[in-house]
Amino acid sequence: MSAPFGPLFGRVRAHVITGGLQFGLFAAAWAVGSRALWLASMALIALASVFAWAASYRRLRVMDDTPTSNIGSAAQGYVELWGRCQPAEGLPTLARYSQLSCAWYRYRMEELNSEDRKVVESGQSDASFVLADATGHCVVDPEGAEVTTRRKDTWVAGGYRYTEWILALGDPVYVLGEFRTRFYEPSRADMDADVSALLADWKRDKPGLLRRFDANHDGQIDLTEWEAARQAARAEVEKNHGEMQAAPPMNSVGAPGDGRPYLISSLAPRTRAWTFRLWIGVHVVVFVLAIAGLGKGLAA
Repeated sequence: MSAPFGPLFGRVRAHVITGGLQFGLFAAAWAVGSRALWLASMALIALASVFAWAASYRRLRVMDDTPTSNIGSAAQGYVELWGRCQPAEGLPTLARYSQLSCAWYRYRMEELNSEDRKVVESGQSDASFVLADATGHCVVDPEGAEVTTRRKDTWVAGGYRYTEWILALGDPVYVLGEFRTRFYEPSRADMDADVSALLADWKRDKPGLLRRFDANHDGQIDLTEWEAARQAARAEVEKNHGEMQAAPPMNSVGAPGDGRPYLISSLAPRTRAWTFRLWIGVHVVVFVLAIAGLGKGLAA
């Protein structure tokens, strides 16, 4: 069963968890009927609402205050990007259960026969993917990000409920995070290490080494011939490093080091902002009700 609009009303984990705790506190206080428990529960519900409201408001302000940048001209630092998912180089990312090729996935398996619907396993991918727009592309590292996606699939098999959330290749994706551009700048130590590694490779192929550098054909590599090998290795390494330096710089996005929100979403920026506005309103209403309940308890 597909639920494309699930994230609008329930995929934000922090809000769901907070709401569940608040409802649990209210239900316990109502069932027990203790005045002390009622007052404590109302106070905790109000406090949780304040923290949840502050978290949503902070994210909304950051989104509103950060203009959308083009990847090709983005400044270094905290940016907002809007593009499409593309696969990163290397092995493809395959969703845990469906094995669909994707950019990112989250998964959960629940045991239906248990009374509390026990979660058997859950997790999410940490492989990077590429975000591209008309001006360029960058590598997105999802580690530490709050990821929201429209694509949610749930099915039941063998007494278990399987749920997957994925960012599909080609999906439009919004990213708010730390933008960095890295240029390849080898140090002298890098150069020496690569020369040593290349010479070690050549030494393991002794017949090849002799063919290239045994100038007097005596079956040995003397000091003069070894120096010629070192010069040849250094020239080859310098050529390789020069090619890497000439390659385009690598753009990447990751979690900000200063603790600011790191958001990845297949929802358009306006829609994502709307979800935060919705939760801000919900937390305000819950706070007002909790304060009213606290006042009623004190007056009793």
